[in-house]
Amino acid sequence: MTWFNDVGLLHYHASLLADANRVDRLREAVHAVVRPGDVVVDVGTGTGLLAYFACQAGAARVFAIEEGPVVDLAREIARVNGFDDRIEFFADRSYRVELPERADVLVSETLWNFGVGEGMVGFLADARRRFLRPGGRSIPVSVELHVAAVQNHRVYQHLADRPRNRHGIDFGPIRHCQVHNVQMPHLHSDDFLAPPARLLSTALDESAQTDFTAEVTVTVTRGGALHGICGWFRCWLTAEIALDNEPPAVTSSWAHAFFPAQKPIAVAPGDELALRIESSAEGSTWRWRIAARRDGELRASYDQTSTDGFPGGVPPRGKHARPKPTVKGEVVAWVLDAMDGSRDVAELEAGVRERFGSRFTDAEDAVALVRETVSTLGREAG
Repeated sequence: MTWFNDVGLLHYHASLLADANRVDRLREAVHAVVRPGDVVVDVGTGTGLLAYFACQAGAARVFAIEEGPVVDLAREIARVNGFDDRIEFFADRSYRVELPERADVLVSETLWNFGVGEGMVGFLADARRRFLRPGGRSIPVSVELHVAAVQNHRVYQHLADRPRNRHGIDFGPIRHCQVHNVQMPHLHSDDFLAPPARLLSTALDESAQTDFTAEVTVTVTRGGALHGICGWFRCWLTAEIALDNEPPAVTSSWAHAFFPAQKPIAVAPGDELALRIESSAEGSTWRWRIAARRDGELRASYDQTSTDGFPGGVPPRGKHARPKPTVKGEVVAWVLDAMDGSRDVAELEAGVRERFGSRFTDAEDAVALVRETVSTLGREAG
């Protein structure tokens, strides 16, 4: 890692631990669910907070999984606090981890500013299927996504009007990218132009979908300039304990998701706004649509996607870029590692279907990738 990334990583995890409400609610939930003698698995352990709470609650053994370099810091914290005899760390992505035994409890806090995203639903589904004993318990249990139409001149000006053209140079492409990306400012309920609405509620169990499409219609109560959609979450860690970043939430370690309008829309009380958001590629790509109507007549509409938020959608290629594998890359890597001559093709297909099937729209696409990998990169054992 570079010095910049190291410092950024420390600041990020320090901000999570400094969020007293987050830490208190997580501790409350873990102590309510974990029982003395339980085996616990913590997916995306970060600095190990949930793993330590599990030990405090009486867990006999904790498997803490973290693919990032912060896992080394978590090991040191566990040692300093005397938990290292009960916590076993796995420095890898959970899809590639094999545990020595199944757990009684699965815990995870991998929430994004808009709740779901960054593959959370998919890897939790995989963890429940492979790591939990039948009848095992989980934290969290469900998540709600909420939205509101907002006006915020300061935030929008920063995106749409900066940088200004200077010395005859047009910086328009930068401004275009900025309004086609999901932004992360702290917004306030004073910014709302209409009452907030619940966009989606989903249980984080076998029924959960890795991506979603949802739409709500709201009525404007305060005239102004619609600059975009504010999104936030309410996550139910247990049936009774919730964690959220509802505006204003200015002290939360999570800011808010902001889906900017391509151009401001003038709205008046009584106007109807259709707000539609959809995710794809397990929450790594977002599409949002805004339609404003007055007396049934369409006055303005925008259909935007985060794929337009980067020049050509091409990942960075410089020598200092830090690339990560796509889902297909993970499948190929797993197959190559498992293709040691001890498994036949059917076993490889079953393994990929189990570990990665939920991350594909059609699980058979994952299986087809196995056959392609075997045919192009494999050879008959003998």
